[in-house]
Amino acid sequence: RKSSFGVMMKLGLLLVVGFLLFCLASGFVITIPAGQEECLEFYLYERMEANIHYEVIEGGALDIDFRVQKLSGDPVVEEERETEGDHAFFADEEGKYVVCLGNKFSTVTEKVVRFSFLTDTYLDIVSAATKADISPLVNQLQQFSNSLHKIKSDNNYMRLRESTHRNTSESTNARVLWWSFAETLILIGVSVWQIYTIRTFFEVRKAV
Repeated sequence: RKSSFGVMMKLGLLLVVGFLLFCLASGFVITIPAGQEECLEFYLYERMEANIHYEVIEGGALDIDFRVQKLSGDPVVEEERETEGDHAFFADEEGKYVVCLGNKFSTVTEKVVRFSFLTDTYLDIVSAATKADISPLVNQLQQFSNSLHKIKSDNNYMRLRESTHRNTSESTNARVLWWSFAETLILIGVSVWQIYTIRTFFEVRKAV
């Protein structure tokens, strides 16, 4: 019974920790207007690892300013006019960290950015159990959570890519349609002008 109870406790703990680790993975799609900056705040514990991925999927030259800083203003990561980036860092102190995506250098074009944030740490909920029992479970759950996050991220990436290509195709088709319509009007105008010119020419010769 004790063995069965221990297995049930480990299984329940596995499910709880797995759910919480999976909830720590956050993914966003952010639209940043021209001349503006969007910032997100995240709370990190000391020695907690944070993994950040961003990619500009639509807008202008597909570039963005990116920075991570402490709430005090001390920079952790800084990049200018990049299309995408992957960054991992450990929090050297507990507190809020700010992630900013800037489009201030653009005066016309808004940017659409795919952004994901994943933390990887031991949770306080497992502190009641022994370290020998929990460490292997947490390691496995972290790997499982990271794999799920990658699958979810890749799936979102493919959906966004498909949406981007569809919008490009629809925009191209609309431009072709309007250009064809303009060509038709120009052709009709040239035809009318030619008919008018020829008739005028023969009427003048007939009068002479």
